[in-house]
Amino acid sequence: MSIMKLLLVVCCAAVLSLVWCKDYYQVLGIPRSSSAREIKVAYRRLAKKWHPDKNDSPEAHDKFLQITEAYEVLSDKDQRWKYDNGHLEQDQDPFASFNKNFYFHFPNVHHSDTINIQYYKDHVIPASYDKPYLLYFYHDFCPSCISVWRVWDQLKSELTGLQVGMTTVHTGIALRLVRFVGVTHAPSIVAVNDGHLVHFKGYITTANLKQFLRDLLPSIVMLKDVTSFNQFLDHVIIRNRPRLIICSHRPSPSLLLLMVAKKHRQFIDFGFVDLSSGNTVALSRHLGVHKDSTTSILVFKDHGITPVVNIKLSSGLSVADTLWEVVKDSKLLVLPRISSPEHWSMVCSTAARCVFLVVPDNTHYNDTAALAIRQLASKDTVPSTPIQYGLIDSSKQTDFIKSFSGIPDTTCDPYHPLLVIQRYQYQHDRVRFGWITDWCGDIKSVVGKSLGVNLLHSSVLRPIVDEEAPGLIWRLFDKLRAIWSDTMTFVSLLEIDALIPLLCVTACMVLFSVLPFIGSVKASEEHLKRYLDHFNDRIYQEYVVDNATQNCTLIVLLWGENRNDYKELLTSYNNVAKCYKQVGRKSLLFSVGKPCHYKWYYSLFKEADSNNDVIDLSGTNIVAVALYNKKKAMSFASFTVSSTMEDLLGLESSNTSSLQDQMSIWLDRILDGTVDKRILNTWPTL
Repeated sequence: MSIMKLLLVVCCAAVLSLVWCKDYYQVLGIPRSSSAREIKVAYRRLAKKWHPDKNDSPEAHDKFLQITEAYEVLSDKDQRWKYDNGHLEQDQDPFASFNKNFYFHFPNVHHSDTINIQYYKDHVIPASYDKPYLLYFYHDFCPSCISVWRVWDQLKSELTGLQVGMTTVHTGIALRLVRFVGVTHAPSIVAVNDGHLVHFKGYITTANLKQFLRDLLPSIVMLKDVTSFNQFLDHVIIRNRPRLIICSHRPSPSLLLLMVAKKHRQFIDFGFVDLSSGNTVALSRHLGVHKDSTTSILVFKDHGITPVVNIKLSSGLSVADTLWEVVKDSKLLVLPRISSPEHWSMVCSTAARCVFLVVPDNTHYNDTAALAIRQLASKDTVPSTPIQYGLIDSSKQTDFIKSFSGIPDTTCDPYHPLLVIQRYQYQHDRVRFGWITDWCGDIKSVVGKSLGVNLLHSSVLRPIVDEEAPGLIWRLFDKLRAIWSDTMTFVSLLEIDALIPLLCVTACMVLFSVLPFIGSVKASEEHLKRYLDHFNDRIYQEYVVDNATQNCTLIVLLWGENRNDYKELLTSYNNVAKCYKQVGRKSLLFSVGKPCHYKWYYSLFKEADSNNDVIDLSGTNIVAVALYNKKKAMSFASFTVSSTMEDLLGLESSNTSSLQDQMSIWLDRILDGTVDKRILNTWPTL
């Protein structure tokens, strides 16, 4: 009797499980009226809590799958509407309900690295630029997946230590990701490399997947003789990359070396020597590597043909661990050049002070001054000091050098000036700096002068140019490709056929409503912006402090905080600028200041020892200031116009000149050189 009752209970439970429908809102812990943003926030919070990689509880995997399934449905508008109205099962997998309740326990089917489309976009695509990602698409009710799971587990164990990304996708749960990637059947293998999708075609075996992975990775230079070796070492300093060579008894580079080369291709060039080949006997003898040795790692920097690292691996050393460690410590030359923001971060990340040799162009990368600083930077020559040395090419980093108020003249040719920099601890875009111009090749005095120089100047760093960045055409193509990819993502998630009429009508309405205003908006913006610039730190630094334009005088209009008629003032001032620009007065630049610049305005008179002549800007006064920096002479001239707008516009009295008439006389005197100027000792900070 008890057995009959037990069978009855089991049958009832099975029937209930078939008709039971999960409450996705309850799974995410949100009400049915939740917005799309609230659904996303709830999913991220729960996914972070229950992800099997971060939660060791036995139910973490099943809970994570339930959360992912709920989010996949509720985050899609169509799926959510069908779920709310009880029509969801019509478009789903016909075996989904059967699989959920009567699951086939295939070996190793449940993996903790199952992902969805959100994780794919946020983590997989960005990480694919450092390492390739393999995605395995599977389904619960899939007999073919049984054998593929064994291959997948074996491949995962063999690739341990290579840092290859491997993850799985459940085709019955991550429906949006399946549609986006274009997977039509399970099992399927898809690779993501440098943001691009590559579908595996062929019989899924461990050997085929390894070859598929090798084809995705960049090639490595094969060195066969001394000539190819010398060519490989050429232009080390110009390319700003060390050279790493692996010597091993195998016909081609290992998958490990290819993975390392992909991850660090921006900093190191890799080469390979096959010791088992008879053609490399002379090369191995030249490198000092015995033909019968196992694996050797050699690193060449800017010292020439002598390796700075020469490691012969014994049987007790791990090739993977040793190679990763060597590469980690060999990304920079002895005297690295600041050729990208990444090089700047590595050079000036740990040193208390950084000393840079500033050269005019690439013909001075290996001259007398560079050789002296390179000798100083060598670890074999100088003891451990809190100084990091580098090189800056001022012809390629023009904007970056402007951060340091230009390059001073050296007192002893041909030894270029040294720039000493110390970064602020919490403001990484600000530095204190000073120049050393009298070192004259005495490397023994450089350390003392670098540590003893007073860094009295402070500056905000300007952008560093990536000298190896792709050109404009390639960047434009890459941008168009990204826009196309995003568009296809959006299209893949919508029923576009039903939206085409609505999109056409909307586009026509927007076009006809915007066209009448385009001309007027452009005309008004051009009228105000064509001749006037807002006075800011960039304009002040470029046209005044740095003296980038030799024959330029900057006019700045300032007024007090109590003026309410500044819009009329700007219109009248713009007419003045327009008049002078149209007659060819290109040496005058017109800018508009702000009431907050009054402190800088007072500092001008303080630096010129003319405090008695300063005009108070706290009221309704208006002042125009002309700034000069010609032939190393720093000076300025000021002009006070009428204090009321009626006087400025000539409305109160016919005898009163307008703003244009008042300023024209003053501007003509500026162009003639007859205006009174005040000499400055230094330019005050804006």
